[in-house]
Amino acid sequence: MEEQELKFDIKSLSNFLKKNKTLFLILIPLFFAIFFRAYTYDLPLTDRMAEQTIENSLRSQLQNEVLSQTSDIDQNTLDTLVQQRYIAFMQENKEAIAQQKEQISQQIKQYYKDDSGQTYLLAIDPYHYYRQAQNILENGHVGDELKDGKSLDNHMLAPNGLIVHNSFHPWIGATLHKVSQVFGNDSLMKTMFILPLIFSALSVIPAFFITRKVAGNLGGSVAAFILAIHPVLLGRTPAGFSDTDAYSIFFPLMIIWIFSEAFTTNSKRNKYFLSGAAGLVTGIFAFAWGGWWYIFDILLASLAIYFIYLLVKYRNKVFQKIKTKNLIRVTLTYIITSLAFVTLFTNFATFLSFFKGPTGVVFIKEAARSTLWPNVYTTVAELNSVNLTQVIATLNGKLIFSLAAIGLLLTFFKRKKLQSDIKLGITLVIWFIVTLYTATKGARFIMFLVPIFAIGLGIIYGKIYSLITNWASRELDINKKLIASGLIILAVVSLIPLTKAANNTALHEVPSMNDIWYESLTKIKQETPENSIVNSWWDFGHWFKAISDRAVTFDGATQDQPMAHWMGKALLTDNEEESIAILRMLDCGSNDAYDLLLEETNDPILTKKIIDEIILENKNSAKSTLQEYTNDPEKILEKTHCNPPDNYFITSEDMVSKAGVWAHFGSWDFERSFAYNTIKSNSKEEAITILIEKLDYTQEEAESTFRQLNGLDDSQANNWIAPYPSYSNRGQCQTQNETVYCSNGLVIYPDNKVEIQTEQGSIPIKNYRDDKGTYTNEEGTDEVSAAYNPETSISVLMHPSLLNSMFTELFYYEGKNLNNFELFDHRAGVDAFDIYVWKVKWISQ
Repeated sequence: MEEQELKFDIKSLSNFLKKNKTLFLILIPLFFAIFFRAYTYDLPLTDRMAEQTIENSLRSQLQNEVLSQTSDIDQNTLDTLVQQRYIAFMQENKEAIAQQKEQISQQIKQYYKDDSGQTYLLAIDPYHYYRQAQNILENGHVGDELKDGKSLDNHMLAPNGLIVHNSFHPWIGATLHKVSQVFGNDSLMKTMFILPLIFSALSVIPAFFITRKVAGNLGGSVAAFILAIHPVLLGRTPAGFSDTDAYSIFFPLMIIWIFSEAFTTNSKRNKYFLSGAAGLVTGIFAFAWGGWWYIFDILLASLAIYFIYLLVKYRNKVFQKIKTKNLIRVTLTYIITSLAFVTLFTNFATFLSFFKGPTGVVFIKEAARSTLWPNVYTTVAELNSVNLTQVIATLNGKLIFSLAAIGLLLTFFKRKKLQSDIKLGITLVIWFIVTLYTATKGARFIMFLVPIFAIGLGIIYGKIYSLITNWASRELDINKKLIASGLIILAVVSLIPLTKAANNTALHEVPSMNDIWYESLTKIKQETPENSIVNSWWDFGHWFKAISDRAVTFDGATQDQPMAHWMGKALLTDNEEESIAILRMLDCGSNDAYDLLLEETNDPILTKKIIDEIILENKNSAKSTLQEYTNDPEKILEKTHCNPPDNYFITSEDMVSKAGVWAHFGSWDFERSFAYNTIKSNSKEEAITILIEKLDYTQEEAESTFRQLNGLDDSQANNWIAPYPSYSNRGQCQTQNETVYCSNGLVIYPDNKVEIQTEQGSIPIKNYRDDKGTYTNEEGTDEVSAAYNPETSISVLMHPSLLNSMFTELFYYEGKNLNNFELFDHRAGVDAFDIYVWKVKWISQ
């Protein structure tokens, strides 16, 4: 009886699985998409970090023990003895080590979580959307207040604020949070944390169905699985990375899927409905992400090429064919509904970006503009150009990439004949070409290639599977189910390396936000006036707004502004009064003083020189200077010499490695920018004439400059316009017989002469400083300078222009030589990451 019941159950289960096969095939990649992205909730990497901490500490202790017992020992013997004792100790103390590991791991986890145990949002931009969602919940719109009926974010571009517009991400976050509150969730951060996981997981559904149309269930499953776990996409969409990246994958896949179904269906009514639905999703996509137009343009190009194909095939009878009529129906419905919904959810100007958008990608990293201000996008890492070889390597190498490309081409073929409907094939190939080209324009854009790459691989898996199973059953008389099972197992095995790579990527996803940042910014929120302004480099501006609840000079949404030059200069200058003057101008009116004066002079170079001059003068002197150029100096002085609100200036560890960027913009040469723009935009004769007239160059200087700059690319031009001063090696130092020896090779003698020990010998350094002053030696290189702090026993090598910079004074010497920066807060993290918050003491005018 039991055996019969068991057989019945197995048969029922088999029937159930067959009946719901599609559901289960989708659930598998859906599970893995969620599984890997959910690592960030528990942060399993902290277990490895704890192991490494214990191992490093124990090995250091054991090494000291060995050296204390035997001083005369070679390195190989030392390493062997330490390894033997390490293994023995670990075996003898397994339980104690396990407890210690768990304790340290939990401590590290808490460093990356808030008081409720929720992991902080992973990156920087998510805090921008988190704050906007918070504003929607509190104010009913994304801004802090309404100005002339528009949402004003008064925390951006201080002190002016910025008009902001609602978008899908904060809106869906706020809506989902309202729903989750019914179930007891009181944390908006928890809600925002899960959003990328949800939309990334849902993306596998359209990927499955698009690929299945061409390559069957196996092809669809493989495509969905690759999309679910591919490291390039996984690294941009784990839980907590609450940015718009997930939408740039989910919505294009949905649009392509619905659009392809519109052509496949035989019902005229369904064609209109589905193409209209594709237009609706396109409108939502435009609401979600500014680059929505790329998939719209791909579809338009595909439709145009398909029409040309029909025109060639049917010639004069083309408009009599049902295919052409269906093409016209679907195309017009899609375009009209896209126009309607894009305009409804955003505005008509957004719809027009389908035409203007592609040119913006081409010029996004232009070195110098006609305004002469620098282009910050040239230094954004994720926008760094990559060559085709690098793109292919990122997508698993030449073989796998080639297979994906072949798979897409196989879309056109079915048993050696062209398919009757090649529209999907045209769309997929154009999608592949466009995203492949886009990927070379910025490292971030490689993720846009992942969906079509996954579809291509899914197709070739599915096609090979069909080919082999049919051939083997027909020619070799092998049971079709048997060969199918074997091929499915091979397909699974072939995906193991990608799964391991996904695990490694997911494992290393930890927040850049941590307790010391959160506590520093919370202190600002709790202990400073509400109208205070936070100044620093732009990278963490979204954090400052969201956590300290204070206005900022600029941030990740306004980085490409003149403030990049002003803030860089405030950090780079060795003149404390100039730094304070720049901060005062920014807090009084952002870059308004320059803009107002430019209206009077119509000369960018002259305007910049005047602003540089007047901010260092007292108000009366500045007024006298301005009267030569404007009849209303007061309107400019209001933006440079006001009584500004309290200012809190942040210098943090990360800014050391970013010095090449902020110092580059701080040292931006406007005359050189003008020269490069002139030569780039004019013929040789015209350019030389302009350089002579505008910059007072001699004929020889103008011709020499033209020869030097003509043909430079934007990267080379950036290097010519301004250097990239940076900090290099930091060393721990020890004093022996009044001589200081540092681990970075620096040797400091009692007479303040310094040199660097290198493999090529000793190199004297001309410029050196300590906490008391700067010393210049008659001999030595001036390509690098050195700074030493006796209190911390730390030395740093750097570009000479950074030696006495405000950042060096504030970060490495803790402001001891300055008068107008008062320490408000200092914290150091478990990883020795330092954060200094300074209150600016304004100089009376």
